Formats: sequence, C-alpha cells, structure tokens
Amino acid sequence: MSVKTMGMLWAGLALFFNNGFAATPSPDQMVSEMGQRALRSFNRDYEKIRGDRAHLIRIIEEEIKPHCDFSRMTRLAVGRPWRDATSEQKATLEAEFTELLVSTYSASYELFRNASFQVKPVRMNPGDDDISVLTTVTLRDAPQMGMLYRLYLKDGSWKIYDVAVDGISLVATYRTTFADLYVKGGLENIIAQLKEKNQANLKKNR
Repeated sequence: MSVKTMGMLWAGLALFFNNGFAATPSPDQMVSEMGQRALRSFNRDYEKIRGDRAHLIRIIEEEIKPHCDFSRMTRLAVGRPWRDATSEQKATLEAEFTELLVSTYSASYELFRNASFQVKPVRMNPGDDDISVLTTVTLRDAPQMGMLYRLYLKDGSWKIYDVAVDGISLVATYRTTFADLYVKGGLENIIAQLKEKNQANLKKNR
C-alpha cells in the first residue's frame, strides 16, 4: 500500500469518526460531559433564564433530555400497574411524567449556579450494560450532595433511567406515590394528579 493511499485511508477514518461514529463514550464520561455542558449553559445564560424560563427548558431539552430514557423511568415509577395500562394511558403517563420531571428540574436551577460537578470513574467488565455512576455536586451556600446516576446501554448509547440524591431514588420515590394514587383511583387517578401538578407548575413558571 502506498503512502498516499495510507494517508487517504487515515483521512477517511478520521472523517468517519468525527461525523458521529466514534466509539461509545463510557457511562461516567457521558455523565461528566452532560453535567459540565448543562452547568456551563446555566451559568452563561443565567440572566437570560431569569427573564425567560422557556430558555431554561430549552437548555434542559438540548443538554439533558437526550441522555435520559423517560419511557423506562415512567414504566419503573408506575410499577406493576403499568402492565394493565392501555397504549393511550401509557403514552399519557410518559408525556405527563416527563413534563413533571423537566419542570421540577428547571425549578431548582438557581441551586446549580456556579456549582461544581465531579464524577467518580467506574470500573466496567466486558459485557456490562447496566452501570451506576457516582457524582458529587458542590453548591453555593449548601452542603455537598451525592448523586448516583443509573444507566443502561440502549442501541449503543448510555441512557439514564434513575437518579438518586443522597441515597433517595427518584424512581422509587415516585413508585411509592403512584402506588398510593393507584389504590385510591387506578391509573386514571395517577394521570389526573400528574396533569394537575403540571398545570400548577405551568402557572407558577409564567
């Protein structure tokens, strides 16, 4: 193989990988990059966010949401009743629960101004497809908190499906809440409560 041919081959490979076909980032690398990008955006656009909450939602939609599997989050949070839900109910539950999580996250953005975010490296074995990534977040005028991200490999990408803050799991917490709502009024009661909460958050954030 000539030097020229070899050079063209390497150039082609570089172009191939630089256009989105690089090796899948490790789960801790993905969490670190996601967190750092989000914090930079929060800090850079702080004044704009204060006057335009929709801009904050756009940041979350762009920097965080693509790395989460809200479908799996919803299924795990609803728990056993999910099996009894119709397709329409599943779609509504996922949409309303996703909106609630995004709204809840956006309401706490002030806490993350000038925060620092550190990710602990994970040890992986060949074939591992479900991993926990431990991070620490240092906030202004608040105690440092530990955040544990649970991720799984989906279609070649790591997706977050649960987050625990100081040992308290988001999915487990909502599962308890939803179980109580289900006992009192079934799946429609869960949906009604999610819609009510989202409407209240919408009015609050205007």
